[in-house]
Amino acid sequence: MTDRSIEIWEKIHAHLRDEVDEVVFRPWLEPLTFVETCDGVARLALRSRFRRDWVANTYEEYILAKWREADDTITDIEFVVQPRPRPAARHDGQTKERLQKPIALDLIRKQLGKVGVWSRSPYFFEAEQATTLAAAAEELGYGALWIPGFDGGHIFERCGMALQATSKLTVATGVANIWRHDPAEVAQAVGRLRSDSGGRFLVGLGVSHKYLIGDDYDKIAPLKKMRNYLDDLDAAGLPVEDRLLGALGPKMLALSAERTAGAHPCFIPPEFTAAARETLGEGPLLMPEVTVILESDPTEARAYARKFASLYFKGPNYANMLRRFGFTDEDLAGYGSDRLIDAVVAWGDPAAIADRVRAHLDAGADHVAIQSRGRKPEADVWRELAPLLQNNQVTCKAEN
Repeated sequence: MTDRSIEIWEKIHAHLRDEVDEVVFRPWLEPLTFVETCDGVARLALRSRFRRDWVANTYEEYILAKWREADDTITDIEFVVQPRPRPAARHDGQTKERLQKPIALDLIRKQLGKVGVWSRSPYFFEAEQATTLAAAAEELGYGALWIPGFDGGHIFERCGMALQATSKLTVATGVANIWRHDPAEVAQAVGRLRSDSGGRFLVGLGVSHKYLIGDDYDKIAPLKKMRNYLDDLDAAGLPVEDRLLGALGPKMLALSAERTAGAHPCFIPPEFTAAARETLGEGPLLMPEVTVILESDPTEARAYARKFASLYFKGPNYANMLRRFGFTDEDLAGYGSDRLIDAVVAWGDPAAIADRVRAHLDAGADHVAIQSRGRKPEADVWRELAPLLQNNQVTCKAEN
């Protein structure tokens, strides 16, 4: 029966490969392996509890139906966890060069801690917001303040103000628009901010959107634009570990692992975080932004979310990412389905929001940056969430 079961599983696996988008199949279903069949149960294995739970919830019925077409004695599918053994270390020259980068990344990982805050206020509103919000974040024990760069301008000035108002907090751009900043000037600004702050600054970089850039956006592929920009940063002497990318697609994620400290994706479900970790590998940093709304009423929370969420998924990069994870045109229509909103926005009481942050950490995030939206001032929300989101409180369940 074992040989027959293996043959059945190989055919089902091939069906999944043909029918599921590669971006989902590769991290989630390709590692799914056959264990055994026993007493009417077919057992399949994945490498982590988080991946097991997601695949079971999403594909168990499909796999069982396919299996019963070939063998109707199988009445259940069981998914188990079998961690992958670490490969033996390689000692070629290329690997030796890459061993230097993880040392710096481990220091950044420790510096950032598990949870930071993400705020648009220092960019969009009066300059003093950079000072007051940075001081509040540090006082509450958060590891980092992320400030988006949107359409260029004063982003590095505001980051400098946040750094001057603090002594321990890391400040990062989430992200700076590469269409609006000359790479040589960015390298100079990053060097100055890191020197003045004792290394507490990171620059996140993004390829922006056509609605901000205009027709020029279509004249060069985003990936090529970013590669060229990183080449210019290299020429200007900006170290790899001082920069990261706002990456959503698998190719941009791979580029972030190859040429930067890691990735800072936004507006994503935990399933994306798990897939991104597979793409990045174990070393590079993965630091997603997670929007939170401290509101337990579903109608009110979703209404707040819809005020801004459609600005994300109307862009092709976000829409394509969401489609890879099973969201349909119906989910993306109008202001977004409840299913989509609930997947990308963490709402509820502090415990519910802490659970969502933990889900991203369980999925492979090194650090989660929470962006507060809703009726409450963001610093008040940070304060209310802090007891559950302090760096020594929020840890992956696997570490507990």
